[in-house]
Amino acid sequence: MAIFTNEKTNISSIISVRKYEMSESFAKNNKTVKYSANLKTYELIFYVSSSSETHFCGVDILDKENSIRYLPKGNFNGKYTVRGLKAGYCIDVYFDTDAEMPLYPIGLYDYAILRDKFIKLYNIWSNKKSNYYARAMSVFYEIIAVLQDVNRYRTNTQRLKLAPAFEYISQNYKAFDFDYNALCKVCNLSYSYFITLFKAVSNMTPIQYVTKMKIDYSKELLITKKYSITQIAELCGFDNVYYFSNVFKKHIGVSPTAYINTL
Repeated sequence: MAIFTNEKTNISSIISVRKYEMSESFAKNNKTVKYSANLKTYELIFYVSSSSETHFCGVDILDKENSIRYLPKGNFNGKYTVRGLKAGYCIDVYFDTDAEMPLYPIGLYDYAILRDKFIKLYNIWSNKKSNYYARAMSVFYEIIAVLQDVNRYRTNTQRLKLAPAFEYISQNYKAFDFDYNALCKVCNLSYSYFITLFKAVSNMTPIQYVTKMKIDYSKELLITKKYSITQIAELCGFDNVYYFSNVFKKHIGVSPTAYINTL
């Protein structure tokens, strides 16, 4: 699943690199741990030996050895929970960037190739020797490069598995009652596996992807100036014009009427 999608990703700063150790007694006595979902920075967490299950804003992520958990920056209201704790430790990188980043949590698996790099990054940061920040930043960019390279390979193979779903979407996305359950069926995949692959390839959920296609099509219709807003809402498969206008403004930043005035 893609996290750093821009070839020229610029990390504005590493805020901190921390090592969190989970003892047997703590894991045994704490079935669920709650954290604030108001995140001031982005987080990249590598599970060196511990494991857990994270529930963040409706998304469940299985954290296990050699897996990576990404958490987005932002105020997501309330708490997120970590449960099923197992003894061990993880390395958490808090960072900031102006690059466009996913707005939802992501779990990446089987990244033993990055184990030594995360440990090296932590050691550089914690020892604070001469030029530690520049050396830490260098290692972090090495981690990013590996994530980008592996993602390119995985995305190509995964997209082949999802080809029937993308074809189904292209033919049916304008429908009022778009059948999301049909997507995993046409790919002959389980629902949970399909969702994981779809997010990995598109950086969006199926609902977000279909909605984007509806909005893109609505922009094409608006440009022609041949249809009313109500007609466009219907042609794009929205239940009513008010819902369409709200969704359009959320994605584009202005209402459909205001968008027309900019043309």
